Amino acid sequence: MVAVGAVSDRRSRLWLRTDASGPFTVEVWTHEREGRAAAVAYRRTPEADGTMAFTLPDDTPAIRPLTPATIYSFRIMVTRTGEPVGEGRFETAPPEGARGSFTFAFMSCHQPFCRDGSMHLEAARMLATLEPALEGRGVKYVLCIGDQIYADGPRASSLLRTDRERPLLEASVNTIRARYQARYRQFWAFPEVRRLQARWPTWYIWDDHEIVNG
Repeated sequence: MVAVGAVSDRRSRLWLRTDASGPFTVEVWTHEREGRAAAVAYRRTPEADGTMAFTLPDDTPAIRPLTPATIYSFRIMVTRTGEPVGEGRFETAPPEGARGSFTFAFMSCHQPFCRDGSMHLEAARMLATLEPALEGRGVKYVLCIGDQIYADGPRASSLLRTDRERPLLEASVNTIRARYQARYRQFWAFPEVRRLQARWPTWYIWDDHEIVNG
């Protein structure tokens, strides 16, 4: 997966997650498709769960400074094999001092599963409307303001169940981290969520269900 983080008028933070080993190559182009490529150093640690982030153009010297108010497309690949990691796009902010309007989208409470672990029909319908709704309203930035996952639900898969082989509060830090990483992969595995992360600068904040209700 790939994701777009903070974007300014001349910089963009990009994220990736893959089991493939680095280094990675990022290609960036505008609508004229003037392709530019640069190797991205492999800087992940074992506890990062296959995730790393880098900033264009600071961490990719072969890529020139970005231009304000410009739509860029990007593609990230494993340098050695050319295997695709993911692709997306972002729009840089207007230049400093520019005046105008833009639209934020707010989202929260991402819990699309039924008690048996299957996807809820209404959640599927809501996710299907996500991309066209953001496109249709000219959204520039997305703020996910809490409950990106539900660690405590559905009940059958709660991380906090005391009848597990090793309850969470008795586990090591590494085990707790690994269980949470797997939980985020489960909740963010939907294609609609991955396209959201790859196409809009998105900021996340946690809330109570990342741990337990209330």
